[in-house]
Amino acid sequence: MSAWDFVPLLDCLAYVAGGRALVAFGLLKPGDGETAVKFASWFTAPSLVVQALCCQGRFAPWMSFATAAGLIYSGVCVGLSWLWFGRRHARERAVLTGCSVGSAVGLYAYPFVEVAFGIPGLQAAILFSVSSLLSVHLFSHLLFASAGAAYPEKYIHQDNGVYKGQWEGLSKEGFGQYKYPGGAVYEGEWKENQKTGRGVYTFPKGGMYEGEWLNGMREGVGVRTFSNGRVVAGRWHENKLVTPLEVWQCTRAVEGASDAASAARRVEVGGATALGAVQKFIAQPILWATILSAAVNLLNLSLPPSVDALTKPLAAAHCPLALFAAGATMEIIKPAYRQVRDITMVVGSRMIASFSLASCLMYFASSYFPQACYASAAVALAALSPPSMQIKYEARRFKLNESMAAGILSAGTLVSLASLFGLSTICVALRAFVRYSGFGPSFTVATGGLASLALPISIFMVIQYSKPRVRMVFRGTNDYPSNTPALGQSLPASSDPRASLTSPNQDFDFPGGGRSSTSTNADSCRWKISRHGSSRRFGGLFSQRRLGLSGMRGLGRMGVKESSRSFGVAKLF
Repeated sequence: MSAWDFVPLLDCLAYVAGGRALVAFGLLKPGDGETAVKFASWFTAPSLVVQALCCQGRFAPWMSFATAAGLIYSGVCVGLSWLWFGRRHARERAVLTGCSVGSAVGLYAYPFVEVAFGIPGLQAAILFSVSSLLSVHLFSHLLFASAGAAYPEKYIHQDNGVYKGQWEGLSKEGFGQYKYPGGAVYEGEWKENQKTGRGVYTFPKGGMYEGEWLNGMREGVGVRTFSNGRVVAGRWHENKLVTPLEVWQCTRAVEGASDAASAARRVEVGGATALGAVQKFIAQPILWATILSAAVNLLNLSLPPSVDALTKPLAAAHCPLALFAAGATMEIIKPAYRQVRDITMVVGSRMIASFSLASCLMYFASSYFPQACYASAAVALAALSPPSMQIKYEARRFKLNESMAAGILSAGTLVSLASLFGLSTICVALRAFVRYSGFGPSFTVATGGLASLALPISIFMVIQYSKPRVRMVFRGTNDYPSNTPALGQSLPASSDPRASLTSPNQDFDFPGGGRSSTSTNADSCRWKISRHGSSRRFGGLFSQRRLGLSGMRGLGRMGVKESSRSFGVAKLF
């Protein structure tokens, strides 16, 4: 075993750190990293797939188990997320369950798997990534869409004009497209139901105006092109030209109007459908590269020389480019206090599913199918990939909690990157030990033993996070002891100083970490206890484990006894 065996892993970290450093010092913009991610997804990753499956020897048909393992992994993620978040509000549940499914295997896992297991392991990871693509573009997309459409598919006015675009409440706000009943079309920016910003107006007879708008009128710099080819450029005020200019002087306004019109045409409206999700899935180049390359490999055909010459340099550039792009797009976000628990549960559910998959695969491989040990370990390593960047776009697409999605992506990326590096280091050390010692079965025994430790850990985490939660509603004045503070009277100094009953409908922080509200009428006092200020009628979910002994003491200070006699409603579920 030599220290040089670990140099490729350090190179992987160096690429990620380099991309992050360039963005931190302002030498690159986050948009540059997103462009690099798109290039890697459309060109270098498919080239790597072609080279790995077609030019590195045949792979055994039994390796297709990796795709099935990926589907099982996605199913476990969906099940765990639904177990923990199934009772949440629809919009909250949509973002939390949607972020639990799908992984960026091609961006993060390919480099580490190739270093740890070589081409055979990379082939298994590629087959696993097919199911990951399905999870990202189908399962995760439909889970996000379960919250409902962010914008109506179209709005028809009384004069038969049709608007498709973004809304803010009941006002057209953002980018949108409006088709007038007379045949004219406006595409661009809106504000408070008025054409405001930049946009393109196409007249029914073929002319157009490209430029700036204000309150529904041409206002600012723009270019008016008539149907006969005549062009008028300048500064406009209330639809009238006041200052003629040269066309080149209006270039920036015209380009901005064209970009706004293009953005208006790209606005996704209406709800999501399974057919649309399938169309996005089958449009992924990695999918077609995998299918065609697997067919070439299984049929024992040779790759055309031109394709080989084109894909070889792109495949060699994928690992450094993907890790560099991953570092450039990585965001380190400090989440809000109320988001920490949910982010931990989402990232924890992904880790539980990953380690459970590793346990099962390594156990069966070491016990019944030793030749699949390397491939099983590679699949387990690929399952540790972080969430896909697509979750941020899905949250924005359906107007969900984008900060929550960004926090999950940030935390998941950091945890997954540390896990990938740590387990890759262990795998490289074990393979180096096998190579230098000649003791072949050691890898199978050692990895099987390490993986078997993950199953009890996963079960323990499931039990901890799945403890029953209590829903408590307190009704009636007879449920409170005589020392309960009266309405309008502050709580004793020993209790939480932020908790007071100074108004009939006031929210206050609970000593146990929850949130409560009070409301009164002439005959009774109803208390609602809910987690994070939930607006449910009977209160939200209030974790017993989080409440703890100190929380129960806090309830006692507020006049709520621990005995069941003081509970108007108490249900475990």
